[in-house]
Amino acid sequence: HGGLLFRGASRAGHPTRDEGRLVRVRRGHTLENRAVRPAPRASDVTGGRSGLPGGLRLTSPLAAMPLPEKLFLAEVFLVRHAQASFHAEDYDCLSSLGEQQSLWLGEHFAERGIGFDACVTGSLRRHHQTLAGIRRGLAAADIPEAVPLPGLDEYEFRSLVPAFEATAPDHPLVRARHADPRDKSAYYRVMRLTLLAWSGDRIPGPIPESWQQFRARVDAAAN
Repeated sequence: HGGLLFRGASRAGHPTRDEGRLVRVRRGHTLENRAVRPAPRASDVTGGRSGLPGGLRLTSPLAAMPLPEKLFLAEVFLVRHAQASFHAEDYDCLSSLGEQQSLWLGEHFAERGIGFDACVTGSLRRHHQTLAGIRRGLAAADIPEAVPLPGLDEYEFRSLVPAFEATAPDHPLVRARHADPRDKSAYYRVMRLTLLAWSGDRIPGPIPESWQQFRARVDAAAN
């Protein structure tokens, strides 16, 4: 529920970018000649005289594969928005702690010399406020202009919870939440029930979007 920051370098299990195309390299695999292939396993390494350290030689046919001339790799940082204003009338606004959190993250990147080549963010105000705090801590020049992608926006849980509660007003957890509206734990217990009902298409509505619509827009944003 936030944004994506792209920079050079990659590790197995992380998406990479090959000439502008995002490619996921699964753990235990490697990117060779623009194709994802299984990496050599420990069982493929045996004793022998091959000039490798420790007298090791590779018996896997992968050893004969030519190395790529050049790889274009990227590392993706997934950043969730900082703390929003939970009990405020306008939730879509960072709390004072959230503003500090985003600044700390920017300073964390700066201390480690991390810069970015591209930035994608959702359309919500808390997303942009989080990015602004990161810029202050890092330096605006180290993050390019963000590309808006509404598909990254969070689901409207503040509309979903009341819609669920209308279907189960006598549920013990719903009663407990209304007994103390400022109890976050009670709220999140009801929200868990809400998400289970929503994903099972058991909230009749009206609701902002169905689970299927939510999945479709997130999948579209990811692709």
